[in-house]
Amino acid sequence: MEGIGVRALGPVRVRVGGTPDDLVVPPRLRSALAALVLNLGHVVPADLLAMRVWGEDVGPAALLPAVSRLRRILEPGVVDGAWQLLLTRSPGYLLALPDEAVDARRFERALAEAKVARSAEDLTGAVSLLDGALALWHGAAYADVERPFAREEAMRLERRRRTAAELAADLVLRLGRPDEAVERLLPVVQAEPLDEGVRAAQVRALYAAGRQAEALSVIENVRLLHADELGVDPGPELRELQARVLRHDPGLLPSRRPTGSVAEQPRRSSPPAPSPPSLGPALTTFVGREEDLDFLAAALRAHRLVTVVGPGGSGKTRLVCEALRRGLVPGEVAVVELAGIQDGALVGAQVADVLDVSLTGAGPVDAVVTAVQDRAVTVILDNGEHLVDDVAAWCAQVLASCPHLVVLATSRQPVGLDGEAVLPCGPLPVGELDDDAVLLFRDRARLVGAPVSDDIGTSRLVHHVCTRLDGLPLAIELAAACLRALPLTEVARRVEDPFELLTEGRRSAAPHQRTLVQTVRWSVDLLDDAERRLFEQLAAFPGGFATDTVDAVAGSSSGQALSALRALVSQSLVVLERERGRYRMLETLRQSSTSRSPRRSWRTGTARRGSSPILSNGSSLCCAGPGRRQAGHGSTRSSRTSGPPWRTRSRAGTVARPPASLRPSAGGGTSAATSTRVARR
Repeated sequence: MEGIGVRALGPVRVRVGGTPDDLVVPPRLRSALAALVLNLGHVVPADLLAMRVWGEDVGPAALLPAVSRLRRILEPGVVDGAWQLLLTRSPGYLLALPDEAVDARRFERALAEAKVARSAEDLTGAVSLLDGALALWHGAAYADVERPFAREEAMRLERRRRTAAELAADLVLRLGRPDEAVERLLPVVQAEPLDEGVRAAQVRALYAAGRQAEALSVIENVRLLHADELGVDPGPELRELQARVLRHDPGLLPSRRPTGSVAEQPRRSSPPAPSPPSLGPALTTFVGREEDLDFLAAALRAHRLVTVVGPGGSGKTRLVCEALRRGLVPGEVAVVELAGIQDGALVGAQVADVLDVSLTGAGPVDAVVTAVQDRAVTVILDNGEHLVDDVAAWCAQVLASCPHLVVLATSRQPVGLDGEAVLPCGPLPVGELDDDAVLLFRDRARLVGAPVSDDIGTSRLVHHVCTRLDGLPLAIELAAACLRALPLTEVARRVEDPFELLTEGRRSAAPHQRTLVQTVRWSVDLLDDAERRLFEQLAAFPGGFATDTVDAVAGSSSGQALSALRALVSQSLVVLERERGRYRMLETLRQSSTSRSPRRSWRTGTARRGSSPILSNGSSLCCAGPGRRQAGHGSTRSSRTSGPPWRTRSRAGTVARPPASLRPSAGGGTSAATSTRVARR
């Protein structure tokens, strides 16, 4: 529907069509609408939505009247069943509004665009964007929604609001308007009177406006306030600032920066070179992947963007850490962890912080470019799959301006820039009783005080466990840890349901890497609705599938199905076996989907559709539920016991190359690769 809008930066209101007035939504419906807006474009499970509306488990059925009433508010006059905005999507509901229809989303986008404009030295444009973003506010965010989830989001948005106001004040100060900067900082100071960073900005603005006495008075007031409220003196920044004000330090007077290109700006002094990352001694043995290390070293010598790509739990970060410890990463090294960052606009700031680059008077991209453009630096961007577009944008800007900079990324999908070298990091080989996956299990079992013997019976049990876990290093390490409390025979029996067995996580790991469930969920949650739906549908085929299967089960146009399939391949959730002309999922990924919700209605439909068009054209697959095997079908076992297809053994003295089928190409599919085993997008 045209003209629909939701206001969340204040009391929650809805504006429909060309009506001049906002509609006041009843209290309980406001909670439902707020929960849907917070997850705009994504399905909110019915049980979670009910919990957020009522605050208790009342059951999804209680939602039906509320959803019906909310639909009639959003789309008055639309007949039942023709809704276009609030849609029923298993396992819950989806609010299908564009970002432009929600003021909170417009605010976030404008703030990100302002930071980009600041990085490009378009200070006036950045201020204009920030003013437009701040004008969207008409009170406290979600002011009339009392549920805890809304209060948390309101607090987050309020922090972003203060960030925007501080940034605008800093920019107008750099533009030579100190009195305006003082006025812009007043509401921020009132909201955060103890924030020393805000107070320091206020002092600089007052001094630049010629109001030295007021600047000193602010510092004294802050000292008294800290003594009364906190019982401590202000930090060294304010004390040093006081001394600079007293001696009339000319460095406190900002000079207006020109708004031309970065290349026209005067060069700033470079910060100290980043020291090598403090990884410390390895706490566990690094097993296998010698050929991958050889390729990684060669790729880093020949290419300026190298991405280690593989499914969650395959050991991408560990591979890079081992390369660091062996001295295979050239130049100065800065390790930037991205897993904890949710706002892609902060990628540049995170890199600048790790490089110890000051952002005073410059945006993060500009600051990093100026600091490292003549130095040989390797920036490692670890776990950036959830920010891949922002990572790509940062790499494109910085690599174009810093000829000696190298970026080494780890991700579940390629960055997607020209000249990118992609190293597939898949599961460990598990074809033989002494392959790397088995050796890893034995090593980790010794670490937990439960070494396993070398007799043939025990070796077959270990091999069964590793095979069932697809050779995934994370899963194998978690399974070995189970030997603290369970005998090997019990682990081998229970491994048929790995998500029930491998629940004990590693405390030192990142949250999304502590357990197998969290690792898989992190990957699946990055999919859009169409990709997630296809992922779940294809999980019904343990023997693999062909493209005609994809068309048959997707229930959409072949173009849409192909696009979703290419995304799954690109994001390491589906493997293409080019020699066989088929696709397959790792068994752990496949079972995670089939066990996520036994009530999903698509499973029956998939089996029903698969019985005719798939088998009638000769495709040798059948549907199976969780844990089932196909009688007489050998392709599953052969593909799993022979080890992942990209782990081919090399002849002595040569570097192993993965099959062309497993090297991602442009658009996330696959293509033949050159003898350097480099995939270019």
